[in-house]
Amino acid sequence: MKIIANGVTNLTDARYFAAMGVDWIGFDMGTDSPLSIEHVIAFSDWVEGPLFYLDVRGRPEEQIAEMLGSFQADGLRTEEGVSLPHYAGKIISVRQNSDIVNDHADILIYSFEEWQQIISNNEAIVAEDAWVAVDNANEYRSLNTSIDRIMGIVVSGGDEEKTGLKPYDDLDEIMELVNG
Repeated sequence: MKIIANGVTNLTDARYFAAMGVDWIGFDMGTDSPLSIEHVIAFSDWVEGPLFYLDVRGRPEEQIAEMLGSFQADGLRTEEGVSLPHYAGKIISVRQNSDIVNDHADILIYSFEEWQQIISNNEAIVAEDAWVAVDNANEYRSLNTSIDRIMGIVVSGGDEEKTGLKPYDDLDEIMELVNG
């Protein structure tokens, strides 16, 4: 089972997820993010293994292009209509409420609720590279009957209590089940 760690905004999360063997780390680079591209470069130097993507929703194309000039991201999560003709990495999108945010996405992330609805209605999956976001071990366990239909799961980073201090109890339980 592959894992995407989404919404990473601190080195503590980046190091935790890399140590847990995730396949992708997504850095939150939205307009409200505390991160700069210099932070991302430093974080990526501290961790080995995963591919990195930038969540640049809310950023104009010029800022995205400037970030990519400093950091060669393996993937981007952008808003519909953003055109980066020279970008060769993966495009990541999310499907919510039956709407696909970017229908040219290479990786499509389903919310847990959306995925449950698709499975219960026996709907077709609209992406070859489908992932499901889970918040806890119970959600992961409930994927059991449809696990063969997805590429992997998506977990999220979060805020630290203070620099370097953060509980990972919920994530540890998910990681144990996945890596079990």
